[in-house]
Amino acid sequence: MESGAWSRPVLDTDFDGVYGNAPYGNPLFGSAPGSTPLRQSYNPNVNPVWSPQGNEQAGRGSGALLLLPPPPAAQLPLPAPPSGGSTQPEEGAFAEVVADLMQGNLSVPQAVRAFAAVCQNRADQLRAEAAGQQHRPARAMALRARADALQAEAGTWALLEHLHAEPDPHFPGGAGGPPLPGAGGQLTCAQRIAQLLATTPELNWLARVVAWLEDRAAAALDRAEAAAARSGGGGARFAHDEGVPLGTLRALGRHGSGGLATELDPDASTRQGRPWAEQDARDAERLLARLLALLRAGRPAAAAALCRDVGQPWRAATFGGGTASALGLVPVGEAAAEADEADAGLGYEALACETEAGPGALRALWRWAAYQAAERIGGAPNQAGAPNQAEAALYAALAGHDLLDTQQAVQVDLVMGPLALPRLLARLAKGPEAFAAASAGDAGADPAPPAPELLRFGAHLALALVALQLLPAPHDAAAAPAAAPLQGYANELLQMYAVHLLDSGLAGLLPPYACHLRADRRADVFALHLRLLTEGASPEACLAAFEDAAAWFGVWAAGGHGDVAPDEMARLVAAAAARSRGDLAGGPAARAAAARWLLMSPGTLGQALEHLCTLLREFALGGAGGAAAAGLLLALLPEEARDAARDAGGPFAAGMEEIAAWQRYFEADAEWREWRALHQRLVAERPSAPAAADREALRARGGALLSEMLAVAQARELDRVGDWGDPDAREPSAALLVATDAGGVAPTEVAAGTAFPVMEPRDAERAAGDLAAGLAAALQEAAGGTSAAATATSEGLVLLEASGPHAVALLADALKGALPHASSQLQVVRADASAGVLAELCRSMCYPRLLLRSAELRAALVALGDDPGVGAQVVPLVAGDGTPGFGFKGLAPLFAPAELRALLEAERRAEVAAIAAEQGPFVQTP
Repeated sequence: MESGAWSRPVLDTDFDGVYGNAPYGNPLFGSAPGSTPLRQSYNPNVNPVWSPQGNEQAGRGSGALLLLPPPPAAQLPLPAPPSGGSTQPEEGAFAEVVADLMQGNLSVPQAVRAFAAVCQNRADQLRAEAAGQQHRPARAMALRARADALQAEAGTWALLEHLHAEPDPHFPGGAGGPPLPGAGGQLTCAQRIAQLLATTPELNWLARVVAWLEDRAAAALDRAEAAAARSGGGGARFAHDEGVPLGTLRALGRHGSGGLATELDPDASTRQGRPWAEQDARDAERLLARLLALLRAGRPAAAAALCRDVGQPWRAATFGGGTASALGLVPVGEAAAEADEADAGLGYEALACETEAGPGALRALWRWAAYQAAERIGGAPNQAGAPNQAEAALYAALAGHDLLDTQQAVQVDLVMGPLALPRLLARLAKGPEAFAAASAGDAGADPAPPAPELLRFGAHLALALVALQLLPAPHDAAAAPAAAPLQGYANELLQMYAVHLLDSGLAGLLPPYACHLRADRRADVFALHLRLLTEGASPEACLAAFEDAAAWFGVWAAGGHGDVAPDEMARLVAAAAARSRGDLAGGPAARAAAARWLLMSPGTLGQALEHLCTLLREFALGGAGGAAAAGLLLALLPEEARDAARDAGGPFAAGMEEIAAWQRYFEADAEWREWRALHQRLVAERPSAPAAADREALRARGGALLSEMLAVAQARELDRVGDWGDPDAREPSAALLVATDAGGVAPTEVAAGTAFPVMEPRDAERAAGDLAAGLAAALQEAAGGTSAAATATSEGLVLLEASGPHAVALLADALKGALPHASSQLQVVRADASAGVLAELCRSMCYPRLLLRSAELRAALVALGDDPGVGAQVVPLVAGDGTPGFGFKGLAPLFAPAELRALLEAERRAEVAAIAAEQGPFVQTP
């Protein structure tokens, strides 16, 4: 992997038959038998999921519900590569490991080792990059700091592997050496120690920690040697006589003692309290540092060999006595494996020595001698008069008298065992300051959010602990109550990391992690994910995100993992769409855009129709912004989906009929707004009469519009709006969140549907008071059984609530400004009511609006010189005089008194305009 970049992994499986070869290939509608063929081109004006071929495969004419196709059986690759924003390619590499673990390509120990390898490799890359940035010290230091952090994290993953990922009880102590046939069942001291390590959990745990420390030290040595070789050096190299004080010998021959040790045996300097020559002292320090590093790396044999090579065979003997494997450090890890493969002759020799001296006596004596050497050497002055710390540390390590360096708090908690996991996960969820506060004893600190690197580590540690069965799965409702805090921390870490991926432009990596989240947390994350995509991504990108997540959830559910349902993505998009109705950000246009997710699959077509109808009813009450949003919403529904819904019959067909009615209504609404703006520009704002060509254009366009609006009213199109699902037998009730309708002076964003109208808090309080007074007055005149209230909200809106038989009439009067004391018209921001109640309210608002516009348009057309009889059906439609389709019932009951007066005023203007037209050339009528 190149530094600073992440590439999509290439797996062995050929995915062309599942995913297609186009960037918007839908894995749920692939080229497999029985599935919908892929689109070969993309039209931004339609939903790329739907195609004419797809309808033939989606159950056309079957009358059955359209179900989500089954997930693909093939293994899944990672989602599309990140779109940018991240400078940490290890996140992509970690996601690749998680994906392989979830698909069974890696075992849990392999995954833990892979996590460590990712960190180590990235740390090496950063150090190499830092080496080339010496001319930029600040950047070089930052790179090295990140490398150090990743190096420490690699150590933590290695510790997790040593402690939990290796189930063999003989790890790390091995068998204590090769078997000794013919020894009468006698065991060497090393073999007895190995048995204790294998059968005593506490000792085995400590041995695993020691093996981890030795492995880390060995890896550091190997990296240092490799780095030295790459730079042209030879690493740690020593001359064959470097362990002999030849410099002191030469100095004594030239100048006498000169304050130096006068004898050359190994103990002379300590015994006499005199130093070696300066060069000998430096050589000794370098040699001792190397020997200590080899011992801490679990390589005493290499340390002994080095001693013999530099002329200190006596020191080699102190590392393990003179009896081969009978003495020396207890081998663990790789050293134990090497000991098990050693020559059996060494084991026989060790057993003979122990039999002669007594079991364990030689080892105890050796440990005591090493301890005494450390104490004595540490108390003697070196060349500078300070204690000989290097040599003292060497023998302290042999005696078990060594103090480990301070490890990271995470590693300490892991070493302390499973009981420390709650504290560890809690600290990871709270961030690095929580570790510092805990170290300082400040339990009440309020830390900042965790850094991205710590979030990544914490989330993957939680997944690893679950895979190792040290932690119940975050979604497991059957876990013991005591495990609930652990599950909560795991969910929190995973959720924060998922949000970090979204913030970093790495949303493509989200689905595998979302599979592990608890259902409610997964819904929260995907609500944010889908909202961000809705706001800033193309339809192709949205479809790709849907495909990736649906495929991952389908495969994960098919394997019986987690609490993921086979139709999980359908549930998530439905929940996100429903949640969008409560979000005030982005206006009604944002709600319309969020509905696109329900159109990504035929499996969610029923939910899509219900949601679209709810939004359209709401938009019909939402003024100009709602009308603009309705146009956007209707454009999302492709013709193929409309045909599929009609052919499916039942509630699908009923829902499609309502959408067709709304389509006709809102198209007339849009045309009315355009015609009115054109008339305002060409007629009302001009001081002189319009040109003949302008009058003709206005008459032609207006006449067609008038005919269409009257046709919509006469056909009672909006009677199709209603409760086409299960009927609601409850008492009529509704709760409307409303604001004052600013009419033509609405801000541009509100009129365009990209923002909701809001009022100043004091204006909202005043409006709520007026509405409450008007509702109270209206209730006194109405029959009993109806209640209503109006309260201001903190968002600068008013909440209108009504229930009872007259609830719809009360709310309609409130929206029209027809209540006593409350004459301001209102527009709905959100409507919570049953489908039947909302449909009745829409008819009470939309039919009068449609016919009032028809009357105004009729008056304007007559004033422009059109036939005085144009649109003469308006009044009969309201009054009901036997017009076909209505019987003797007109629409007058839906009109408020003020609306009827406005209708008659428009008719008066039409008559005046007709009289004026008969008297002379065009004049503008009031």
